[in-house]
Amino acid sequence: MKAWRAFTLIEVLVATTMMLVVLAGAVAVFTFAVTVQAEGIIRNQLARDGQLVLDTLGRDLSFAGVGVPRGFRGDVADFTGGTRESHQLRPVFRRFKAAHLVLVGDLPYPNADLHGVVAVAHIDPATDAAVAVTSELSPCVPTSAVPGDYRCEPHLASSLGPFPAGDACTAANPTARTCPWAMHKWQRRNTAPVHLVFGGIDGRWFEREWNIPNTVGVGPYLALALEPTSPDGNTYTGTAPALPQSSFFASRGGGFVAQLDRVFWSLEEPGAPGTPCSSIAAPFCVLRRRQCWGAVVDPGAADFPVVGDGAYRADRTPTDCAPPFDGTDWETVVTGVRALGLRAFDATGVELVGAWTPAQAALVASVEMELVLEARVPGTARTLSQRLRQRVHIKNRGGIDGGALADGGCNDVIDRPGCLGEN
Repeated sequence: MKAWRAFTLIEVLVATTMMLVVLAGAVAVFTFAVTVQAEGIIRNQLARDGQLVLDTLGRDLSFAGVGVPRGFRGDVADFTGGTRESHQLRPVFRRFKAAHLVLVGDLPYPNADLHGVVAVAHIDPATDAAVAVTSELSPCVPTSAVPGDYRCEPHLASSLGPFPAGDACTAANPTARTCPWAMHKWQRRNTAPVHLVFGGIDGRWFEREWNIPNTVGVGPYLALALEPTSPDGNTYTGTAPALPQSSFFASRGGGFVAQLDRVFWSLEEPGAPGTPCSSIAAPFCVLRRRQCWGAVVDPGAADFPVVGDGAYRADRTPTDCAPPFDGTDWETVVTGVRALGLRAFDATGVELVGAWTPAQAALVASVEMELVLEARVPGTARTLSQRLRQRVHIKNRGGIDGGALADGGCNDVIDRPGCLGEN
């Protein structure tokens, strides 16, 4: 019978060493696989976050200038109280730098079914402040000065219809879906008035308040009132002046109604609103945004703000922007930002550089956005980055009306294809 021989100490040590080498290799492979998976998740997250930010910013940029009238405020007869800019809503790009931006336009709201710009169809001559408007949803016009007397021509039938009889916008049903102001088209301030801007065919603009719900007796007409106060000193009391028929109706069509927004973007250090992002804080900087749909009665005020180079950051509080009814608060869009680059170009592709002026703002035809996000891989010292770039084309129709070319003024070359009457 053969006797069994025990392993020697050397043999045991050799076997143990070989086993440790194999285990170490297995652990290394497993760790590498986990790290690669973690990096893949982080890269995908950075790409998704970055694209979402550029889509949001690009959406704001694409609506820059929408619903913004060309000319002077029509309710102001005397401009001696301030500069031309203090009575105009253009230019639409108030501030434009690599890491901060302020623009004006009528943005569709997240809870809106349709966009907010509508056409002026009728101004009741018997009522100082009764206006009928139409939209892509409700192409109906009144047949007389009697409030609620509406008709729809067959060729004007809404592409979203037909609607049940209960959806008809009538004096007895002023909140129906087919009313131009329905479908959440205008941001509501609870039961307080909504601020609307009326743009005429002559370029002039008028601001009015619209009470929600409609005043009893005016049916689907808008019951308008004037802004109760005005920071620029042009305050009216009593009944709002009638919107002039000549500003809204002519052979070439009527004016429009919009609810204008001021939109602010700013790249800042975290935990320090108003502090610009520094190389020390990056890549942990935050990109903040604020949107205001309150009154725009004083476009020349610093809180509008006026055109210039100064940053408008999260330590500032815009006027007529109290959340939730007049606007949003400063909101963090994304964290972990290494850099944000905004570049403006004219129609020929030449970049607009230097001090930001109304003349430059009048020339913006496209905007290039570049965003760099970074994140650290957990458990390691590795930092991953994602760079995204996107360009948005802007339908921009000029700067300040009535001024010289250097002021961004009304000019057929800049304001293609026209000037006054181009809204």
